[in-house]
Amino acid sequence: MRNLFQIVSGLCYLSSQQIVHRDLAARNCLVRGETVAETRRDRDAVLDMSALSKLPAICYATVQISDFGMSRRLYGQMDYYRMQNHALLPVRWLPPEAINESKFSTSSDIWALGVTIWEVFSYGEVPFAELNNFEVVSCAVAGVRPPRPKSCPLGIYELMQRCWAVHPDDRIRPEEVLLDPCLTTSLNEFIGAFPT
Repeated sequence: MRNLFQIVSGLCYLSSQQIVHRDLAARNCLVRGETVAETRRDRDAVLDMSALSKLPAICYATVQISDFGMSRRLYGQMDYYRMQNHALLPVRWLPPEAINESKFSTSSDIWALGVTIWEVFSYGEVPFAELNNFEVVSCAVAGVRPPRPKSCPLGIYELMQRCWAVHPDDRIRPEEVLLDPCLTTSLNEFIGAFPT
């Protein structure tokens, strides 16, 4: 949950800077892990090695959104970017308006966030892996969404569904995702499990 919280925080920042990523996916989220022992060693150089060896090896991870090659800044009053050329696009992460009209916005990044969350809970599976790209496009336009992963709590899947609303204006905003009770409750439980 902490990892998802960091991805959503990154998306909030991009939105605040009027940047549309256009390629948000698990493959573009970098993870750096360290254990509690490493963290405390960095923070407190006077900690002796005997105390260090008794600390639990709990892993902390820092997640950052990467690969800004397709990103675009929105200027002025524009709340979307319309792609002019026919570049290769990651159709399994694209909403209907990006597929049909080449229209990208924070709302299209939110759609991709929903797919990214799905990837996390499906342990890295590719969405609609059994379908070709043309079939995936047909599914997106027809309202077919990836099924709930077995390990995914119902509240998180409902959050994904809010990311996948057909109309961009009906999708949840990045700040709302950050404050969603299913994400914040799980994060607080996660944080509470660690020693202070």
